[in-house]
Amino acid sequence: MLLEIEREDLGVLGPMRTRAGWEVCEAGGRWWLRVPEADAGMAMMVPSLGRYRDDGMGGLVPVGKRLPVGRVPAGVWEPLVRRLPVAMPEVRAGGRVGDRVVVRLLSGREERKASLLLTDLETMLRWAEGASRLRMGRLEMAVSGRRVLVRGEPLPPVRGEAWYVEGGLAIPCGLVLGKECRAEWVEKVIGLGRGAVALMGEDGGCEVVPAEAFVGVTLGALRRTAGRT
Repeated sequence: MLLEIEREDLGVLGPMRTRAGWEVCEAGGRWWLRVPEADAGMAMMVPSLGRYRDDGMGGLVPVGKRLPVGRVPAGVWEPLVRRLPVAMPEVRAGGRVGDRVVVRLLSGREERKASLLLTDLETMLRWAEGASRLRMGRLEMAVSGRRVLVRGEPLPPVRGEAWYVEGGLAIPCGLVLGKECRAEWVEKVIGLGRGAVALMGEDGGCEVVPAEAFVGVTLGALRRTAGRT
């Protein structure tokens, strides 16, 4: 799969920087990301201007279409790990030019209600097989590989990682942003799109889930995703 992406969105690819086969290319002022087919589901969570496939003859075919609309970029492709820094960008606050704020998560004492759950596909499918349509109708999910991010209330009572949302940032329950850092600053730095959610990691990295990645939770959708149609 090939994705045309915004230059400023490269930063959201931090969690994927070491994945084999993920490559980037700049050609004619446009930026492109090439992803192995095995990671196509994960690539659906990456913000993009367009998603395409190579027709085997150098043609660039939009996903879901049959005819090429251009040519695969002929520029130099390089591994994503070479293009991205290890650390998350620093956030500059208003005030003196020399002021810098580093994004970090700290242990927090205040209990926050979880509104997101990161679990696996098999666990979610087993729960859905015994849940009512009304119960599932209150939930949405975004799937990447075998991982499932669920949002809504009440969340399914299954094992997984619980997160709460502050602005557009999803933070693991039990952690908080450092006092010197504000959610809106982080959103601006990573270029968070409308309706998107950024999963903040304890290591300072983040993974962005665009709004269009979320779909309604249904037993049929889960079975199709798990290959059990």
